[in-house]
Formats: sequence, C-alpha cells, structure tokens
Amino acid sequence: MKRALALAVAALLVILATGRIVKAFNPQPDPPALFGMIGITPGETMQLNIVNVELPGIPPGPCRVTLRFLNSSGVVLKQQVISVKPTQAASLTLTGAEAGSGFRSEIHPALLLTSNEAVGCSAIGSVEVFNSTTGETSLLAHPIYVNLPPVAVGGK
Repeated sequence: MKRALALAVAALLVILATGRIVKAFNPQPDPPALFGMIGITPGETMQLNIVNVELPGIPPGPCRVTLRFLNSSGVVLKQQVISVKPTQAASLTLTGAEAGSGFRSEIHPALLLTSNEAVGCSAIGSVEVFNSTTGETSLLAHPIYVNLPPVAVGGK
C-alpha cells in the first residue's frame, strides 16, 4: 500500500514538473476552452479549479473567469462567473447526477478568461474527477497556465 501511494505521488510530481508555461495568444473574441471531453459516471464528481498565482515582476491583479461545464452537444450544464484575487482559488463541481444521461456522460469543462482582463491575471487551471463517496481521485487533468497579454492603451 505504501509503495502504491509512493508511486502515485511520484507520477503526480512528474506530471506537474513537466507542465508547460504558455503565454496566451488568442485571435478569437472569446478565449477557447482549455480542456477536451472527460467522461464521468453517476458515482463521480468533476471539479474545475482555478488559482490566481503571483508571478515575480508582474503586478498582481484579479482574474475574472467563467467556470463552465458543457455536455457533448455544447449545452451548458453548470456555470459560474467569479473574480479571483491574487493567491486565491475557486472551483466549480458537477456531479454525475447533474451530468445526466445514465451510465456515463462526456463533459467538456471550460475555463474562460474575459478578453479585457487586467495585466497581472495569472491563472492556473485544472480538472479532477473523484469518487463522490470516498473522495478518491481517478483523474487529474494537466494544469494549464494562462496569462493574458497586456491591453494596448490609447489605440497603440
């Protein structure tokens, strides 16, 4: 049991250590969702997380984000718009019962930042799926770093 736990922790550390830092460039009016489809069963819960981290040399600022779960047809199942202050975190959960459609539902978790976000919004998002009864995590989606580019002032 200890060996299995140690292997799981080591695997998680490898996943987190290989994370890529990406500066967001978005030619579209709305930023695209950051995750693909993820399956969930009635006994599971999916949680979409965001944390606004402070980065050295960048003045801290709040992140106004939309946390959203969509079904495979693109219908919004659950959504929350929130402002996350520096060093704070927020999450939104969706149970298998809320996802509907019987035995297994394919869900598209989406984390959207407003296109006019202030400089200093540095968000890290992740998705996890866990057993609703035991709390045991069955999936942790790779965290993705998002930093919106500075907004030009005065049309420059």
